[in-house]
Amino acid sequence: MGQEQQVYSFTDVVEGMIDSEKLAGKTLFVGITAAAIRRTFSIPDMASGVMSGVEIHANTFNALEKNLIATNAQGLLHLVGLTLLAVAGGLILLFSRSQCMLCRLLVAVTVTTVLSLLVMLVSGVLLPVVPLWLSLVIVSYLLARRHIGSLQKNSTRDPLTGLCNRRAFEEHFQNMWRLNSRHKRMLFLMMIDVDHFKRFNDLMGHLKGDAALKEIGRYLQSKARRAGDMACRIGGEEFVVLLDMDKQEPRDVEAYAQQIVKGIRDLGIDCHDETRQYRLTVSLGCAGVVPGPGHTRDELFNMADKALYQAKAAGRNQMSCGWPDELLSAGNAG
Repeated sequence: MGQEQQVYSFTDVVEGMIDSEKLAGKTLFVGITAAAIRRTFSIPDMASGVMSGVEIHANTFNALEKNLIATNAQGLLHLVGLTLLAVAGGLILLFSRSQCMLCRLLVAVTVTTVLSLLVMLVSGVLLPVVPLWLSLVIVSYLLARRHIGSLQKNSTRDPLTGLCNRRAFEEHFQNMWRLNSRHKRMLFLMMIDVDHFKRFNDLMGHLKGDAALKEIGRYLQSKARRAGDMACRIGGEEFVVLLDMDKQEPRDVEAYAQQIVKGIRDLGIDCHDETRQYRLTVSLGCAGVVPGPGHTRDELFNMADKALYQAKAAGRNQMSCGWPDELLSAGNAG
């Protein structure tokens, strides 16, 4: 059959009218080939476009004998082939420079499809890539989720210190304000400014200045341990710390603020010029109110900012606290 296909009458073969040498070593297929009564099937790439059933069987058998039909990969070959294709697609998804995840996915699907076709043409082994395409879609989705999550996280972090930035602080501050207003609890705010930081930068250089801010940021982060606490860099050498203290006594907050001032001084961040050596310190202003109709968020900020100015005016390297009138009145009455 195939390129040397011969058709003989079944009756002639049975009655021995065909030379036996023509049939030697051949496989015979029996079927109807008469044009008027044969059942035909549409076949691509044929001049007539149709072929009888027996011819289809004969050509298929001939292709199998000559190893011309692609077969599905099985066992270890299937596993190894799909693994290699998955690695190729995964590398494209991970390391492509395109910012468009859909574009990465399309490239990965195209490359794996082309590679599977090349394997089929070279070895006759067909690797089913549809499951691989589905896995690439899932991986793309997970990568896109991770990328979006990373962008969201970076949008709320100060790139130098790793602390929350002002945007994240404002969101957290609003949430804590509502929560403490509901429970009638005091909310405390600390504003911190690094003393004479411009002089430090001028003497030690901006790289040393950035390193100093990072170290201060790490220290402040270590002091914000409760769920409602948050340390934030709001710009330059300015930091804020929001405190949701378990103990609502102002003296406890003042002691905590004093710990922060002393702790940053004890970090031992020094600078020097020709005549003397300086220790990097901070000034801290602290305030607290019970959120509610009688107070606003701006009022709390203004109180903490005023206390910070008082700490600077008193010589820096210290803290000052400002409390609302009703708290001071209650303290005096006690």
